[in-house]
Amino acid sequence: MKKFLALVLVTVLTLSLSANVFAAENGENIQPENAKTHTIEMTIEPGEEYGIMPCMWDTKNETVSSTFTTDYFTVDSPFFAYESYATNTSGGSASGTYKVEFLGSIGNVISSIEVPINGVTYKDDWIPVHINNSYRFKLYNYSNTTIKIHLTYYSFYS
Repeated sequence: MKKFLALVLVTVLTLSLSANVFAAENGENIQPENAKTHTIEMTIEPGEEYGIMPCMWDTKNETVSSTFTTDYFTVDSPFFAYESYATNTSGGSASGTYKVEFLGSIGNVISSIEVPINGVTYKDDWIPVHINNSYRFKLYNYSNTTIKIHLTYYSFYS
């Protein structure tokens, strides 16, 4: 009887711990309700680096063919996130990687991701920032082909 009771208790304990597995995200990028979103799309030649000066919280599409230095923008809430994906100019994968750096006002790298050029969205989330400080992005194309980078960023209150 004790062995049976122990087996039942172990089973109940195991099943109670598995509930967290069902709470996992399904891979969708879900932005907070109160997020202020901005989207940028840039076409970048191989092996060159560019910065982005966005029109704050607006949409901007731009093709750049030479080095571009950015101005800074301010963030009006304490948390920041960005997500990006890159493809070749026809929308497919390319050999190589690209890098997105989120920089502070003195040029310090706050966050950085270097990922393949494959059309998959990569996200860096819950980055703490100082309200009304200056920030910017810097993009790098480490491939031998022209790529299109789609970058969406947003700030939000927790």
